[in-house]
Amino acid sequence: MLACVPGELHELPLVVLDAALKTAGITATRLDAPTPGSVLDEAVAGHPHPVIGLHAITPERADPALFDRSPPARQRSPSDRVGALTPSPPTSRTSTR
Repeated sequence: MLACVPGELHELPLVVLDAALKTAGITATRLDAPTPGSVLDEAVAGHPHPVIGLHAITPERADPALFDRSPPARQRSPSDRVGALTPSPPTSRTSTR
């Protein structure tokens, strides 16, 4: 699942990544930008073990709290994967879990 963080309008990198994944035979769900947290929660709840890429152009938008959100329909399991997709170098505000 590919999504922009809430407030992020620059979705072109996700469009390119989605196309590259399709070329490799990997199907991804790409959510439209900007992606409200409630829309992300609903989409994640429909996948048993999602792999989520959250995109932010700047580290300021990459709020670490986004990685700690639990979908309302279930609890996060150890097999779930959430990662930050940002062109900026990682800082203490960005993480991967």
